[in-house]
Amino acid sequence: MDIVLPALVLIAIVTAWAYLPLAPAVRELQEATDVAPVRVVHAPAVDVHHFARGYRTFLVEHLSAPMARCRNERRDQLGQLEEGIPYSVVTGWDGRTPPVGMIVCSRSLFVPPRGVFRFEIYAAGSLLGGEMAAYKAVLAERDIELDARSTSLRWLHAGSTIRVGPDSRLHGRVSAGTAIELASGCYFERLNAPRIAFGRDVRVAPVQVTRTPLVANDLPRVLDASAGRWLIRGAVRLPPGRRLETDLVATGDVRVSKDVQVVGSVKSHRDVYLGMGVEVHGSVVARRNVYMSEGCLVHGPVLAENTVFVGAGCRIGSPSTPTTVGAKRIHVSEGVVAHGTIWAHHEGVVAARTPNGA
Repeated sequence: MDIVLPALVLIAIVTAWAYLPLAPAVRELQEATDVAPVRVVHAPAVDVHHFARGYRTFLVEHLSAPMARCRNERRDQLGQLEEGIPYSVVTGWDGRTPPVGMIVCSRSLFVPPRGVFRFEIYAAGSLLGGEMAAYKAVLAERDIELDARSTSLRWLHAGSTIRVGPDSRLHGRVSAGTAIELASGCYFERLNAPRIAFGRDVRVAPVQVTRTPLVANDLPRVLDASAGRWLIRGAVRLPPGRRLETDLVATGDVRVSKDVQVVGSVKSHRDVYLGMGVEVHGSVVARRNVYMSEGCLVHGPVLAENTVFVGAGCRIGSPSTPTTVGAKRIHVSEGVVAHGTIWAHHEGVVAARTPNGA
C-alpha cells in the first residue's frame, strides 16, 4: 500500500504534464471559438482609387451614348438608369435650374453655394464648388476646388489637384493625381496624392550643425547593440546635435532632442518625441503617440496606435519616395507637406498649432 500511493501520484503528475501542451487544442475542439474564416483584405480597403476607377467604368458602360450626344449636339441629355436613378448629362450649369439626379458634365462644372447632391458628380474638366455645398462623391478629370465649409460624404478624386477651403469636412477617401491642398480647420480621414499640403506655407530653415556620432556607451541601459539596431530597456533621450547611425528600439519613451539625425528608424513601446529639426531617414513607430516638433524631416512611414501630432513646417516622405502616415487620430499643423498616404482611422484635422512634446 505504501508503494501504490506514490506510484499513483507520479502517474497523475506525468499525465498532467503531458496534457498541458494539448490543452489549447482540446479546448478549441470543445468550444470551437476560432471557426470564423481568416479575414481577407479586399481591394476596396487597400486601393484608395478603387471607387473612382469603378465609377469611371460605370460611366463608360451605362452613359457613354448620352455623353457622346451631349458633346456632339451641345445639348443636355436627361434620362433614368435601370435602378431608377435619374441622370443629367449637361454641358454646364447656369445656377438657376439644378440638374436632376446623377450629374455628368462634358466640360468644367461650377456648383453654386449650399447645394446638396445625393448622387455622384462627374466633370470632364474641373469642378468648382461654392461654400457650404455637400457632395456624395465627385470625380473630375482635372481639378476640384471646394470653397469653405464644404462636405464630402464618400470620396473625391481629381486627375490633377484638389483644393479645399477652411473648415470643410472630408469623409472617406480623397485622392488626386498631382496634389491635395487642405486649408486650416479641415477634417479628413484618408488622403492620397504625390503631394499633400496643409494650411498656409510655413518654412522652417534647416539648421547647419556638425553632428558627432553616438556610440552605444553614450546611452544608458543598452541591452543589445548588434544586428544593426540598439535595444534599450526603459526610456531614452538622444542628446541634441548628434547623429545615430543605426535603428533604435526602446521599451519606454524615446525623446530625440533638437537637430539630431537618425540614419535609421525609431520605435518605442510607448511614445516618440521628435525635437525641432530632427531628421529620421527610416520610419517612426510608437505603440501610443508620435509627437513631431517644427521642422522635422522623416523619410519613412510615421505610425502610431493612438495619435500622431505633426508640427509646423514638417516634411514626410518625398516626391521620389512616397510614404504613409497612419494612426487613429492625426493632428497636422499648417505648413506640413507629406507625400503618399495619410490615413486617420478615426479623425484627422488641420490645426493651427500642435502639442510640442520634445
